[in-house]
Amino acid sequence: MRRSWGKIARLISVTGMAIGALGGAAEAFGRISQTTEIRDYRVYGTTPRELVSYMRARPFAGDNGPALANIRPRYSLKIETGMHRGQCRIRSVHLSIRFVMSLPRAMDRRRFKRGTAGAWRSFRAFTLRHESVHRRYYLTCARRFLQKARRLTASGCFGMQWKAQSLLDREDRACNRLHDAFDRRDFPRVARMALFRRAYGSSVRQVARRGGSRYGRRVAIRRRGFSRRRGRATGRFRRTLVRSVNWTR
Repeated sequence: MRRSWGKIARLISVTGMAIGALGGAAEAFGRISQTTEIRDYRVYGTTPRELVSYMRARPFAGDNGPALANIRPRYSLKIETGMHRGQCRIRSVHLSIRFVMSLPRAMDRRRFKRGTAGAWRSFRAFTLRHESVHRRYYLTCARRFLQKARRLTASGCFGMQWKAQSLLDREDRACNRLHDAFDRRDFPRVARMALFRRAYGSSVRQVARRGGSRYGRRVAIRRRGFSRRRGRATGRFRRTLVRSVNWTR
């Protein structure tokens, strides 16, 4: 599937942001720094029908299928260890997270009529808000990781980096519950948005599957979990808005 990424729209950098899970001493123990890079998913068309048809025919190449927007965090973990009473413990943690957020961008927006422009702005704002909430969940789960990393011990320090990375991977997978619950609440709003109602009117129908077919076949989200292909030094996890959407006229 052809990717439709443009140049970076902007780079939002938040560096040196100390996040203490417990406050005080926790801030000295763990630090989370993050950057968010926003990229374009280019969409062409001048009317709601053309825009929706373009996204339907050439969706963003999401990690779990066709998508309208996407966020991909990449984690880089650094730790300092030391022996204490015969056990190796983590003395400090620096978790760096690089978010890549891909959002739809209308390439023919100068030719929009007023109604189309308003509908597109609303849709674009929805995707930004949606992916920003996922980013907030990732950071929440990262703070939980810091809490648990304080309690890690080992007989020697040789394998502590691997042990901490494994903990980070487990915590991120456990974070799926937050992401999935949010998607279930937010996803039905897509069909009610002005852009899609103007495109196909009352004939819009969404058909999707979530995690097999536990939630039926009318409105749901298809999600296959996290990609298994990730680096050992830098974990790579993905979150995508609207995995699978089919419109019938």
